Amino acid sequence: CSIIVINDKNEFESIENYFDITGIMKWSNKVWDMVQKREIPKPTNLLKGIDLSGFGKIVSKIGDIVDDMTSLGYRQIMKAYYFAGVARYIKHPEKILTNKTYRGFARLIMNPNFNSAANFLHTRNLLISSMHFQDAYNFDLDRVCKCLVHYGVIDPDDSTKVLEVPFCSMNTLHRPVIERKLAIVGKSAKNPEVIQAEIEELLKTVGK
Repeated sequence: CSIIVINDKNEFESIENYFDITGIMKWSNKVWDMVQKREIPKPTNLLKGIDLSGFGKIVSKIGDIVDDMTSLGYRQIMKAYYFAGVARYIKHPEKILTNKTYRGFARLIMNPNFNSAANFLHTRNLLISSMHFQDAYNFDLDRVCKCLVHYGVIDPDDSTKVLEVPFCSMNTLHRPVIERKLAIVGKSAKNPEVIQAEIEELLKTVGK
């Protein structure tokens, strides 16, 4: 799974030409751990050792925001803190205000929602992915470890948590365990004829 960028010359480029993807993923996990623990960041040391000259006013503005802890809510603090940190993994910071890929990425980070995600993928950034369920006889653990496509499944043991399950190992490893835990004990499923009859009765009520 990767993203291919169609550049201004109508040529394909790897997203890795724009970002240090591994660095962004590690930083994202670190900030998420902080959010789970409700930790308050210490931004004064965040940008030390980074050449900010290519970022223009945007990074100095972010620095002002994340330093002013008393005037922002926690969510806004962490969004600004995250973006300030992720700036280290942008390979051409001088283009952050002019390049469509960097602009779309900045919108996605600062305002993460379906619209900003759709905008990023609708502005000549193509998501390329291939998926398949792995069977027990050809199970590849190394491949599972690199899987980027996941199911979000409510944890049967704790409904306040969501399990992140790799797509390719879902059927072989995870689905049987999850289904057993979610099974309704002491009840049997309705046969298909009864279900079909109930559906037909419900359809008759539509439009009345």
